[in-house]
Amino acid sequence: MIICPVIKCKAEGKYIIGMKLKSIIKQGNNLILKQGVSGSAECFKEYIGKNAKDQCYKIMNLIEEKKQTFTQIMVGFMKANGASENKIKFFTRKADRQGFDLLFPQFCKLNA
Repeated sequence: MIICPVIKCKAEGKYIIGMKLKSIIKQGNNLILKQGVSGSAECFKEYIGKNAKDQCYKIMNLIEEKKQTFTQIMVGFMKANGASENKIKFFTRKADRQGFDLLFPQFCKLNA
């Protein structure tokens, strides 16, 4: 099982998935990612299946390079992509309660 963070960043369907900002829309029972300016679309499950491991490695590399925690890396990316202070506070509280800083590196090592 691959764990890839998905964080709501902006009001209009913008989400951070790993270290990428993506637009997500709901079509029926499916979540669809809009890709770039071309407007092509991809099913959320397919995108995660193809990209989750790579995105987790990118986050782990940043954790090691910058000597920061998972939460610090994600908060920096959230700020850089216009997340509100309320969304950042919500994320940090949830990350702290659920132990993301300890669990994320362990999940990545298990899936290496």
